[in-house]
Amino acid sequence: MVRNGLLVAVILLLAMAGCGTVHAGESGASPSPALSLWRGWGFSGDQIVSVSVEHSGRVLVIAARAPAGQDDCASDLTATLIDWIPTTADITLTFRSPWQGDLSKCPSLQVKTTDLTLPGQLGKRDIVIDTAATFAPTNTALMRRCSDFGGACTIPPVPPATCGDSSYGYAMLSTGPPEDAVYSERGCDGQWLVLDIGWPGGAAGCDGPSCGQDMAMTHWFFSAGPHGWMTITSSRTAGCSRVHQVAPRFPTQLCAALRAIS
Repeated sequence: MVRNGLLVAVILLLAMAGCGTVHAGESGASPSPALSLWRGWGFSGDQIVSVSVEHSGRVLVIAARAPAGQDDCASDLTATLIDWIPTTADITLTFRSPWQGDLSKCPSLQVKTTDLTLPGQLGKRDIVIDTAATFAPTNTALMRRCSDFGGACTIPPVPPATCGDSSYGYAMLSTGPPEDAVYSERGCDGQWLVLDIGWPGGAAGCDGPSCGQDMAMTHWFFSAGPHGWMTITSSRTAGCSRVHQVAPRFPTQLCAALRAIS
């Protein structure tokens, strides 16, 4: 009887303790905390703003545009070193989001920065972020962005937009021509450029013994940008009508004499 009385007392005590924790309108179950997920953010293009080197080459300061527009859309921007070799340091960026991966609630972008301490001095290594952008060392703290495709910076810096052959060659390459393409300058004033770009056999290039030597030409229009000439549009019609649809400020004197290309 003593043991049975003790068991009844314990049951009553537990029941009373439970009653004290439940209030009117409550279910008794404590609410679950908001879900917080680590989400990899695939940065590309202008979303990665800059990389700077500090503390004698041992710390990187990375700036990137992250989702914004609601509280905690993207917090704790973090850079993680995933590979460290003599030529390259591969890095990935992550952030914490409480929106369970639904970033439609975050309609804007805001620049955030994060620091990354390296295992040694950066030296001449390139920085590759999320295989989307590559930065190369310079003589200053600010690294040079040299690629939006990842990989090492094997391509030299694009020359400034000038009325010269070296700059024209890079302008032609920006149009994505096939091999054996050629160009001729039709007008340039340092801010605007017209090139006739052509290649044997048409837009797909020319291959095989039946390939003729006739050149397929197209007028290409460019404007000066911070990293060389930037393409505006192309045309096979005469004059300025096409380029003025896209860039009304394009100088008429550079395109008025263009002939239609059949």
